[in-house]
Amino acid sequence: MAQDITSFFERAATRDFSRDILFRVLGINIAGLSITEDDLVYARSGSIPSRNIQNQTAPYGGLAFQVPGTVQYEGAEAYTISFYCDANSDIHTKMFRETERVFGNDGTGDFNIGGPDDIISLAQLDKNLSPIKTYKLIGASIRSSGNLEYNIAEGAGAVVNFNSTFAYHYYTIE
Repeated sequence: MAQDITSFFERAATRDFSRDILFRVLGINIAGLSITEDDLVYARSGSIPSRNIQNQTAPYGGLAFQVPGTVQYEGAEAYTISFYCDANSDIHTKMFRETERVFGNDGTGDFNIGGPDDIISLAQLDKNLSPIKTYKLIGASIRSSGNLEYNIAEGAGAVVNFNSTFAYHYYTIE
């Protein structure tokens, strides 16, 4: 089939497009933190992370052969989810308390790496808002509770947002 405007139109009419609003954070369940559906309605944005195979070069006879190496989950050390801040800052406080549990101000803490049951669940949705693919970030642990910024002098009553950052080991697609 030719790659022209007609074939594009036919494929687009059949397959449609993924839209930026067809994504949800389904759950954040980490050792000391459980963000439930009641809290997750405040999730503003997130992303489906990438998975990259490292390239290894094997020179031989004047040629450089390209060989697949190990996998790297780009950004796994700093996966960000953006939230609206609820009026009582309850979600932000949960995130902050989890950072304290992992490493407290007194130098004590959990220090454990994220285990197989520490999962952030994400969903790509269809137009009926039903999950078509579920992504599970395995071994998740919190890295930042994010700052809350208030504009007292110039403020116009805007909704406050914050970003929480997590790390994870790898992800699966279901």
